[in-house]
Amino acid sequence: MVARSLSVVLVACLVWAGTCTAAGSPSDDLTQGGVLRVAVPDRADPPFVLYGPDGRPDGYDPAVARTLAAALGSESVLVPVPGGRAGVLAAVEDGRAQLGLARLSVDLDAARRVTLSRPYAAPRRALLYNRLGLAHAAPGEPPHRLLERSGTTVAVACDDLTGGYLSEAFPAVRPLPLDDLDAAAEAVRRGQAAAILGDRPRLLHWLAGHPGLGLELGYWELPEARDALVIAVPWQAERLAGWLDTALEILEGDGTLPSLRARYLEPAGGGSP
Repeated sequence: MVARSLSVVLVACLVWAGTCTAAGSPSDDLTQGGVLRVAVPDRADPPFVLYGPDGRPDGYDPAVARTLAAALGSESVLVPVPGGRAGVLAAVEDGRAQLGLARLSVDLDAARRVTLSRPYAAPRRALLYNRLGLAHAAPGEPPHRLLERSGTTVAVACDDLTGGYLSEAFPAVRPLPLDDLDAAAEAVRRGQAAAILGDRPRLLHWLAGHPGLGLELGYWELPEARDALVIAVPWQAERLAGWLDTALEILEGDGTLPSLRARYLEPAGGGSP
């Protein structure tokens, strides 16, 4: 099924891009000699980027990269780069990679440096909150009401996309930037913050790795709040950017991307805690 859908993408998108020629690979015009180089962070960002003992990148973003390369009829080469999202943007901007995947969102800084694709995922935002703290501060109220209380401290991991959203959507809240989810969870457990704001896949993956904290930390989704994740393409690669948007649309419609999200971004048991 996946192989057939990829063939459909390859034919439809290459014809649209006008790259089917009699000589050479039809992907040569869009790649570097039939190789699609994709920048990803060199540090794990589960479940989007994972690294096993062999050092090979896995997770949702590498799976999307390999799927796109297969649809293009090219070989994928994943290029781990330091510096998180900023490093991935720099690698695309300076030509070390033709695509960049790093949980990138649409923002003005990124948009002035690279071309941004249509979304390839849009995870919900969610809260991990201190159950006992909520019972004392807002008895009987749903957890998202914490975000509406003036002076509430909410922890965010510095590598997360939600810090800017928190300040814009809930200006009365005090953000507490911390190094990672471990530090943010410790702040919530100690009462230094009422909750953590993050995206659903990352919070659920973190909770699955810390099952003993389920009694202390509750989980709550904000169904109307989503992070639209996009792929970076070099400014000058107009044909590749056009092909990419068409490919993502087709892969979404034929179920390929939803299947990858179900495999990588959903908790192993399905559903939410």
